[in-house]
Amino acid sequence: MKDGKEGLSYYRIDLMQNIAITDKKLAVARSAVNLDSVRKLVYAFSGEPEQIVLKCKNEAIGGIIDKFGKSLRIYKLDDRHFIAKFKAAPQGVIYWTMQYLSQVEIIEPEHMRQKAIEFIKSNPYGITAESE
Repeated sequence: MKDGKEGLSYYRIDLMQNIAITDKKLAVARSAVNLDSVRKLVYAFSGEPEQIVLKCKNEAIGGIIDKFGKSLRIYKLDDRHFIAKFKAAPQGVIYWTMQYLSQVEIIEPEHMRQKAIEFIKSNPYGITAESE
């Protein structure tokens, strides 16, 4: 690729300025655009997709399907929970699960689970069970 860029780049449209339509031609090989790998990014965090396993409360089903869609496999665990399995880049999934903290638990991979535990323990709000 020209302009010193290799591979696919991601840009936030909401931050773009001074955009212009030009007559400049750009040829992108179809093989260079792998939409399947793009779909596995969460919050535009890149990284090698890994098999991820989440334990979820049933009420989280809509959010899980909205975010992970077609690549998602869902298994009933009990009357209140299901297991979700999919491939995605781990870093973005960790951040995504933080918004569902009371409904979603990272089961695998272990390094992701440990990173989520570190985030929770960092407790920037200083909240404890006694402070409630």
